[in-house]
Amino acid sequence: MRYSKKLFTLLLTGALVFEPTINLTSTVVKADLQPVRQTITADLNNDQAVNSNTTKNSVLTSTKKKVVKKKAKKKIPTKLSKKQKNKIRRLIKKHKFTGNATIYLNGRRVYTYRNANRAGSAYLINSVQKSLTAGMVMKQISHKELKLSDKLSKFYRRIPGAKRITIRQLLTMRSGLTQRGPVYQNVNSLAGTLHFSKKKQGKWHYQDVNYILLSHILEKVTKKKYETLFNRMYTRPLKLKHTHFVWHSRRGIAPAMLQINVAQARATLGAGSVAMSNSDLYKAEKSLLNGKVLTKHERDTIFGLAKKYKVKYSGFYSRKANYASNGADYGYRTFLRLSKDGKIGVIFQSNKGSKHGFSRVQIDKVYKIATSRK
Repeated sequence: MRYSKKLFTLLLTGALVFEPTINLTSTVVKADLQPVRQTITADLNNDQAVNSNTTKNSVLTSTKKKVVKKKAKKKIPTKLSKKQKNKIRRLIKKHKFTGNATIYLNGRRVYTYRNANRAGSAYLINSVQKSLTAGMVMKQISHKELKLSDKLSKFYRRIPGAKRITIRQLLTMRSGLTQRGPVYQNVNSLAGTLHFSKKKQGKWHYQDVNYILLSHILEKVTKKKYETLFNRMYTRPLKLKHTHFVWHSRRGIAPAMLQINVAQARATLGAGSVAMSNSDLYKAEKSLLNGKVLTKHERDTIFGLAKKYKVKYSGFYSRKANYASNGADYGYRTFLRLSKDGKIGVIFQSNKGSKHGFSRVQIDKVYKIATSRK
């Protein structure tokens, strides 16, 4: 059967309107056009269904796609404003700080303050040294000489609880050991001054003996003196000019308020026996974070050991804003704050410190002022 062009167009659009010029009976139209109409209607319905599903799928896909916004990298400040410098100076004078203060931004020294000693004077850094010792331990782990899971009994059986204590626990101050007596250079003599508590094991308990033992373990696995290892890792490669172990000449070291017990310093080893200037200390600590001495993997491993704990310590105190470290003894006080990449550093060192003077509270305020954009 032949249909007019207009009729076919109407059929395609679904409008079955027939003009009187068509010489067809309604019966024939119904009979002949019904299959065509059904076919066209079915095709149109299929097309609509496909389009509907496509639309739905595209909507679902678009809703599933998360809009990922790249976080803008926080710009590292490169200098201090006059207002910032004035704030820091007022804080220093208010709390009667005596010694050397240095601030680094983007790896460059941008602020210095000195009202005693010399620009290159070295100070006994005491417990701040523990972060450097932790770095040395990490290197031996990378060299397969040590494992974090190694038991203390592998090296020193006579230490109380040695079969239960791991290298990881020594690094994070969770060994359960407490020292009850003077420090001895001989590890066997040291064992007699130690107490092990099962209840304290696994819990934060700050004790120098953890890092004293780590220092002796380093000597045992490398068959070299701690001082030699320290110089090979830091002093020579970084060209440190104002770094001294206190049992050598005191030349260049700021005079102490109290006389340093050299025998005790020797026994303390990696927990507080080295004196460093502000610039040397920054170079050494920064090298642990910027890839110069430790790789990124090594850095994240050693300084991330305690990330699941409330007190995140493994040489540094790992905090949201920075790494922190403090040291005090014989009148020396060292305060260190470093950004996680080492590009920002705030170091205050004094040889006339006191509990009631400049403290960790003030150093945190200085760091906040120095990194503020206002």
